[in-house]
Amino acid sequence: MAYRLLLAICCLTLQSVSTIAQAPSNVQVTTNNGVVFGEKINFIREKDPIVNATFDRFKGIPFAEPPLGQRRFRKPEPVSDWPDAWNATFYRKQCWQLLLENFTGPQDEDCLYLNIWSPDVNVSHLKWLVPILR
Repeated sequence: MAYRLLLAICCLTLQSVSTIAQAPSNVQVTTNNGVVFGEKINFIREKDPIVNATFDRFKGIPFAEPPLGQRRFRKPEPVSDWPDAWNATFYRKQCWQLLLENFTGPQDEDCLYLNIWSPDVNVSHLKWLVPILR
């Protein structure tokens, strides 16, 4: 009886660990505006190993100056260079919108940011990179 109980617990534990995202490590790239560091994600899915992947994730990279003050309701202006490395490991505030269940995060007018998921960016043999935008 105890053997069957232990076996059932082991099976349930293994089944619940079907998708694992290991702790991210930092990845750094140099852009025209300065250095950006994000996270390297190792995604492992034990039930379907064909989707196992390593990718780089950059959250909250500015693509224009904040539309505040004199910039409000005008064309976006190019973002200024940042003096230090840009921390792209957390999401920035989203633009103002109707509050729905799916959009419950903090909102602000300063919301012109990109979230980028990309295949491994540290590949020296490629001539260009193709980012995946969300």
